[in-house]
Amino acid sequence: MKLRDKSGHGEFTARDPATGQTWKIDPRDYLVKRQELDMYEHPDEILQFAHMVADESERRGQGRIEVRAKVWVRLNGRKPQLIVDPDVDLAAQPRSISRWDWILPLTEELPRR
Repeated sequence: MKLRDKSGHGEFTARDPATGQTWKIDPRDYLVKRQELDMYEHPDEILQFAHMVADESERRGQGRIEVRAKVWVRLNGRKPQLIVDPDVDLAAQPRSISRWDWILPLTEELPRR
């Protein structure tokens, strides 16, 4: 029995706070297609990805970067809506089990059947 239907897509951007330079991050440079598609459905995986990209930048000696995401999710027949606050630097957010303020509430009502 399927209890939910959820799919998502998104885009990531990085910003060097020292220079102000921004660029797009292609998740396929880090993940296989299945991992990328699964990630958009799970906010904890989005956060892990942002931390991985920022950590990789530091390991390469490029310094700490900011990572932001625009992720749209379709849940149980709703129209796609943003699930992640695009103004939040996810690389600076703690990885914890506490409530995350950067996850946006669903605003779209379930479609009537």
